[in-house]
Amino acid sequence: MKTNLLSVRNDIKNRFEDIQTMIDTLDKNPTVCCQLVLKSSLMLMFYNVVEGTISNLLTELFDTIVKRNLTMEVLPYKLQNTLYTYHLKKIGEDSNKLKEFSKYDDLKLCNISYLEISKYLKLFSGNLDARTIRNISKKVGIDLPDIIDEPCLLNIKSARNKLAHGEAKFSNACQDITLDEMKKMCKKLEEYLYKVICEYEYFLDKLYKM
Repeated sequence: MKTNLLSVRNDIKNRFEDIQTMIDTLDKNPTVCCQLVLKSSLMLMFYNVVEGTISNLLTELFDTIVKRNLTMEVLPYKLQNTLYTYHLKKIGEDSNKLKEFSKYDDLKLCNISYLEISKYLKLFSGNLDARTIRNISKKVGIDLPDIIDEPCLLNIKSARNKLAHGEAKFSNACQDITLDEMKKMCKKLEEYLYKVICEYEYFLDKLYKM
């Protein structure tokens, strides 16, 4: 049975529906000042769909490991390394915890949610673009093909950071980007994220066969 990350797909579908509502609003609003502010808001929505999708994919991945009762030996080396790094960060220098850790079996080592892992190990903390998404995926054993790349994510991240850190105002952050360019950016972003989802589904298919 082929893996279908339905919850991730439903979430991204809803997010892009919200984005389309914003685009429709921009289309109907000829006021330059309003358009500038709305375009900046749209850019934040672009970034949010990126971060939300990656968070959902990582959640599904670790949930699958737990549901399938998978052990370390069947997981890719880089994913094993990520799990061991989490345990070591959680233990710290506590000798009693270290002794307890030495008694863990492989099943217990893998029985961790993404939410729990995030308390001690940040696989990402904002600033997502195609390069960082590729690096994050590598940490969990997924090598995204080189063909899966989208330069516009770098522009989205840059604009989002300027807005989030107060370096730019909503009225000027996207003043040099036309609405048509933002529509094209939206289409490229959606296509890119669905390609990433497919790669995670393919990876989980292989885990299901373990």
